[in-house]
Amino acid sequence: MGHENSQKLFTYQLRSLAATGVFIALSACSPGSVQIVASPSFYTENITPIAIFNFQLDTPKASEGQFMLSNSSVTPTATATVTKIFYKVLSNKFDSSIVSMDNFEKASSNFTIPDFDTDPSYTVARKIGKSLSAKTLLLGSITQYRDRVGNALGIKEPATIGFKAKLVSVLDGKTLWEAHFFETQRPMTSDLQGFLQRRRWLTAEELATDGVNQVLAKWKE
Repeated sequence: MGHENSQKLFTYQLRSLAATGVFIALSACSPGSVQIVASPSFYTENITPIAIFNFQLDTPKASEGQFMLSNSSVTPTATATVTKIFYKVLSNKFDSSIVSMDNFEKASSNFTIPDFDTDPSYTVARKIGKSLSAKTLLLGSITQYRDRVGNALGIKEPATIGFKAKLVSVLDGKTLWEAHFFETQRPMTSDLQGFLQRRRWLTAEELATDGVNQVLAKWKE
């Protein structure tokens, strides 16, 4: 029921954005659930260099009503893990156009970065981005991160991953691209194709890597 309500709300928001002339891209990728919204500027403007911020834990305020998921526990290392995965995948895609993690840590060490949902203009994040000469910021939060209980061949509980990510302009704070990913790996009996592609039960980090690759698969070159 919660998933259906979230889907209805997302469809309503897509229609609202379409009415204002924003280009919408929505894809449902099996076996994971991927939802993407992109503005025309994402495809026409220069988005690099990109500064990747440390992902945050999703807050109840940010989750309320939109893509609200179950309250399963989140592994303490989840934010750092997903941040590093995004950094690795985007670095491979854009080579030297990603601000290094060392430079980001140095530039952000003098700032206290608030929860992203409490700073809708991303004032602090944009100051850091400007100091790094970045064009855009990749910001994100973790909604779900539960590792598998068991091993690659047999489990008691499968891994579950949920995250939100957005690309924000340093110049004006506008969101150019936004993605939501959620998946609990399913057994062969309910997802034959997906399970045969992977052929084993994934760890949370492996499932997160798959999710990041899915949401970034159609980024412009």
